[in-house]
Amino acid sequence: MKDWKGGSIITMITLYQYQNKRPRNEKVKEELGLDTSKHSYVYLTATKKMAKEREKLIPSTHQEFVTRKGQKESKEKLALFGDLLKGWVKQSYPGKAATGLEEQTLLIRAIEKVVTTDQELQDILKKDRGSLLKTLKDLAAKNIDLANGFPPNLQDQLLEPTFEVLLPDIQRQFYHELRSKGKVLYEKLAYDYIKQDFVPKFLELFGSYFTIVMEGFTYFTPQQRHLIDVCINNDIRICFLVPNNPMQRKGFEIIERTYASIPGVERKNIDTESISEYPDLQHLQSQFFTKAPVPYEDKATHILVQQYSNRDQELAAILQQIKQLLTNGYLPSEIAIVMRNKKEFLYRLADLLQMRPIIYEEHLDNGQTEQHQVKLPISPRKLLLTPVGRFILTLYEIWEDNELSLSADQLEILLGSGWLGAKAQDLTQKFRAVKHQSFAQCTKKNEWLNVLDSLLPLCRTRRPQERMPINILDQRAIRAWKDVIELLERVCRKLFSTGESAIGQHIRVLQEQLKGILPDDIRQTEKRVLEKVMEVFEELVQEHTIDLSTNEFSRTLHALISDQVNDDDETNDEGDPGELKVYSPETIDGIHVRAVLYIGVDNQHVPAMYTDSWPFFEDVRDEHLEKERYMFLTVLRAAMEKLVLSYSLQDAERSYQPSAYAGTVLQLANAELDKFTVLDALDMSNVPEIPLMPTAIPAIRRNYELNELAHYGLCPARYRLELLHSEARSYRMDWQLPFVAQGKWLDEILQRLQQENDHLPYGDPEKLKIYFIRTMNAVEPHIRQWFSGFNQITWHGIKNKVFHQLINIHWEHRFKYLKGVRGASLEVFSVMNEEEDTIDIEYEVPYYWKTTKFDVPVFDMILHREWLLPADSEGSDEEFVSKNGIRLFSTLGHAVGWWRNIINGHHYKESGAPISQNHIRKALRVFHEAPDLIIEWISGIEGDKFPKNEGTHCNKCPVRMECLGIALDEEGTEE
Repeated sequence: MKDWKGGSIITMITLYQYQNKRPRNEKVKEELGLDTSKHSYVYLTATKKMAKEREKLIPSTHQEFVTRKGQKESKEKLALFGDLLKGWVKQSYPGKAATGLEEQTLLIRAIEKVVTTDQELQDILKKDRGSLLKTLKDLAAKNIDLANGFPPNLQDQLLEPTFEVLLPDIQRQFYHELRSKGKVLYEKLAYDYIKQDFVPKFLELFGSYFTIVMEGFTYFTPQQRHLIDVCINNDIRICFLVPNNPMQRKGFEIIERTYASIPGVERKNIDTESISEYPDLQHLQSQFFTKAPVPYEDKATHILVQQYSNRDQELAAILQQIKQLLTNGYLPSEIAIVMRNKKEFLYRLADLLQMRPIIYEEHLDNGQTEQHQVKLPISPRKLLLTPVGRFILTLYEIWEDNELSLSADQLEILLGSGWLGAKAQDLTQKFRAVKHQSFAQCTKKNEWLNVLDSLLPLCRTRRPQERMPINILDQRAIRAWKDVIELLERVCRKLFSTGESAIGQHIRVLQEQLKGILPDDIRQTEKRVLEKVMEVFEELVQEHTIDLSTNEFSRTLHALISDQVNDDDETNDEGDPGELKVYSPETIDGIHVRAVLYIGVDNQHVPAMYTDSWPFFEDVRDEHLEKERYMFLTVLRAAMEKLVLSYSLQDAERSYQPSAYAGTVLQLANAELDKFTVLDALDMSNVPEIPLMPTAIPAIRRNYELNELAHYGLCPARYRLELLHSEARSYRMDWQLPFVAQGKWLDEILQRLQQENDHLPYGDPEKLKIYFIRTMNAVEPHIRQWFSGFNQITWHGIKNKVFHQLINIHWEHRFKYLKGVRGASLEVFSVMNEEEDTIDIEYEVPYYWKTTKFDVPVFDMILHREWLLPADSEGSDEEFVSKNGIRLFSTLGHAVGWWRNIINGHHYKESGAPISQNHIRKALRVFHEAPDLIIEWISGIEGDKFPKNEGTHCNKCPVRMECLGIALDEEGTEE
């Protein structure tokens, strides 16, 4: 399709293609005939970074807009298709376009009015409002109004039959909610603008002739295709500019598919220079996805493919490589970090960077240098995910039916945020340790205060020998938590009394309350984060013009940190000299940088997994694979000097394999896979001199407790951690505490039996059984006071276990011989070391069953306290393993058995029990053989030997989290 303009024939639709480096501005201007002095044009790009690099080609007359960030206004030339179209729409329909946050609020209102009787369906739709909103926006972009019925093609694609009625109703109500606020869905305005206003406006502005230039469009969105169709129908000249290489057909298949759909396209080729000067990179970039690729003849030196054992190791190594590149003279802007899923990788990488800062030196024009800390482009809105930000979000979650509704996990978040001050923050660890024992059932204010008051008498005396978390509490902590509960109620009552009002009013009330509770001891880190969060709130006032209820304001805050309203373009061009550039394969398309580091090149991210569309099914698997091949090629084509592809075999509980593309890179580049193991994480090559560490001073003691030695014999690392970390000795997890309660219950039963020993009906088994059960029930209320965090199901299980242990084990085995209960005794026996020093080994038996034969130690309480639960040897024949020259138990069962036999053996020896029974003979044998093993362990303790003894017992270890270095998330599970 051609047109006669000014005496020359003009091709109306031209596809300009280049094979190598993206053409420079001068080349584009020359080849496309872009000269504003002769004729006008509009320049559109597919990515924001591309728009930045084409800034000199962008006309200012109609593509320059006043933009505002916070309180700052500036002029900016826009070329990114979405940004520019939005600017034009706002000019033509000022104040009409609903913002993303307003759309979400009004959609929820529409859902509530359409789905009134089915609360479950309403909740599902609200939760999945992001997908539903996307569907409504897609319909608007195609100008489809379901009030007129489903178009035939959509009718056939509908996956959920209920949506045939539900979706039109929601669309109708959603549009009604928009109109009631004087708003229109942006996609609808954009469609109308392109159809009605675009051509007349620019013909009036430019006269009868202008050109549309579209660069870098791999595929077209409905809005982009709509613009193209309008231009074709109005004989507007269109120039497309894309990379393409016929020899790499598989890689550029998506380009061919996209532009084959446009009629009358004339193709022209633009010759450009090579992307890289290095032969190995040139070879890879030109041979990948060819029909018969030829491997590189020499070994590649600028292409690396790296395999890591786990994701954290991979991310840490990426930071180390960035540090090395900066040392070698690279600028941060010359390093591209590419990731397929920003949400999955970026924030973990930022956390690692915060723990391991990298300093970059900027060389100034005056010869001096300036130091900057290297940063990643994290959205300020993501600061709401920091502890201080979570405090604000949580405030709006803890008020229900005009009263406080606060879970233990939520209070932990609030305490740990730092917003309540350093002292309250420092008490968070104690709260985390005790929450499952005491606070798991608390929600209302009175419930919290009652439980806290009940803990006061329990924390007035120290019980260092017990492992219950509340033993670490003190009255100061309880008083502080009571004050926090009262404070939270006052703040929430004020926040939720605002009613429906402008978002600015909600923010002002929130700011007043935050300032009102600002403690004197808030840390500087929290202050800086809060300042940034307040800047986000200022932007929020500009984005939301409709009145909101407090609950809607809360949802708006949560929407700020969701992906539903985030910009998909990861690049940031603010000019911060220390900021690294992060891309997705889509946004690095056409960009060329010195070094490219592509993270997560595994079989589940590269190519990305295909997901079916919803609620309309459309089989686009072929297009998906074509797009994924092209997106991988864009990353290869971005590297000018160095290309690094990395992947992990493990991330949390997920396992990965290398991407098939990574294997092809290895073959084509004639490169070897770099495999990094966990041991490679410690790199001492850069350490100039390893300092000599002084010999540790021996920890010499003359007395030990038997249980601590048995713990050392099971795992020296556990023994050491429990000494260093008082809270680590506590059983803090919700699955551990029922065993502790079971032991505590049995202990109080035996204590009551001892006190009432003269009244026990010995000699009458049935009456004795009834007496035992009555005693069990009598002490139950006191036990429940100690473990107020348990629910009724947990208590039912505990009671069954106590009954079984008391009746089915103790009573059933001893009722014939039982004479009474004897109180606790502290026992000591001695061993002698090589220097002939005697070392006392102590143990305590809380109670003994007095029988007609001999007294029998009762292990219930100390067993649950020290070992959590009885354990068998788990099928292991070998009792010991050797670690660091020390004999250690192979299983928890062997350790528990040894500990019990030592106590029994010493007791049998001292009491002169008959040795006719096998279990007595075994206990005495273990007791007599124990000194050599005990001395070996004491020597290990004094010699600072604390190796880990990994095994199945790690699953039941109270210090497992500290040992593995794993933090707990909000729900108390491993992250």
